[in-house]
Amino acid sequence: MGWITQYDKNLRIPLWTAYKLTQADLSQIASRQDCFRVDSRLSQEDAALCSDYDDSLVHRGHMVPIESLRRSQTFADNSFLLSNMAPQYANFNSGIWKSLETRVRTWVNRPLGLYIISGAVFDRNRNDERDRDDQASRLPPNMRIGFPTHFYKIILNIRPNGTIDVIAFLLPHNIDRLAGTTNEYLTRTIVSIDKIEDATGIDFLPDLPASRQTSLESQKANGLGMWVTN
Repeated sequence: MGWITQYDKNLRIPLWTAYKLTQADLSQIASRQDCFRVDSRLSQEDAALCSDYDDSLVHRGHMVPIESLRRSQTFADNSFLLSNMAPQYANFNSGIWKSLETRVRTWVNRPLGLYIISGAVFDRNRNDERDRDDQASRLPPNMRIGFPTHFYKIILNIRPNGTIDVIAFLLPHNIDRLAGTTNEYLTRTIVSIDKIEDATGIDFLPDLPASRQTSLESQKANGLGMWVTN
């Protein structure tokens, strides 16, 4: 399996994607084809179209990056389905978002690999609650695609003994290049899972016992190398 997703047919982007990443996934050599295309499983009305992204300031940003799917040429090619894309400012996509994706891949030296959840946030008034779809900004010129205010990643490591380590990031979707070092910025964007749940309305770890879920979701990692553990 490549990944799973929750796709919003109104905003026409994935609200979340989830996949497992292992060291073996990074050793494969599937090539990059840049084959952006409509997801044929969706109707013409519900699907994002290539013409929806006709804005020179915006990239089609992968929620599941091709670099994490090179174990299969089919998976790599399917990462370019528009149902795996969200609009991202070019500097954001090729800057801090790419840096975070790259950092995640350096953490895959765990015996059982990592589980990664990525997605978009719509919170124009910054009240830490998800906006209604009809309040979301839309990407010109077609005004069909929701334009996120933030993006997030939640990374989980499940150890062989069942212990879970987690770190989560909530990145403001900015057009400008960032001041300071990448590590400094990423450290400033570390948040608790609870904060992302408030901003998205999504319950990310519903199958955990309540006390364990509360412990993992309420705490914020203290740094890039200091994850929350339970």
